[in-house]
Amino acid sequence: MSDRDTLLQAVDLGVIKYLIKPVDPIEPEGVLADLASQHFQDKKRVVVGHEVLSLAERQEVEKEAMKIVAGHWKHHTGKGPEHIQVQLLSDRLQVRVVSALTRAERFLLRSRTDYQAVNQFRTVLSERLGHTLVPKLEDLLGGTLTLGQVQSDQKLTWTEITFNRR
Repeated sequence: MSDRDTLLQAVDLGVIKYLIKPVDPIEPEGVLADLASQHFQDKKRVVVGHEVLSLAERQEVEKEAMKIVAGHWKHHTGKGPEHIQVQLLSDRLQVRVVSALTRAERFLLRSRTDYQAVNQFRTVLSERLGHTLVPKLEDLLGGTLTLGQVQSDQKLTWTEITFNRR
């Protein structure tokens, strides 16, 4: 096999870098460092619609999703969450709503006997809100979402809603 054939076969296999003999002993280390850096930069990128977003663009989309969730939550419960965390991943959108208990929920939790009722209500409410958020978040992300898992911590200080992307 000629050098040309070897090079063409390497390109077909997805070669990223090709070192030519004689190899400087320091060169492979630099190539590996560059490849590792590129690999981790690619992990920060995510596809929305048909576009690959940079880290800054991804953060803007996450910020916009936070605004949508906060406004929607406040509109339907009368109280906006104190804090929202949104993480856009290649296969899902993860939303964590922190300190969003309504007055009624806080009142019931004071008695310490109604925890199960509040937890059940919180789950149903979060699922309902999640379903009604799907179209708004689909518009933002330009794709299809389905409501995934809804969970809260033991003290009901946060609720996490997963939207699966297709």
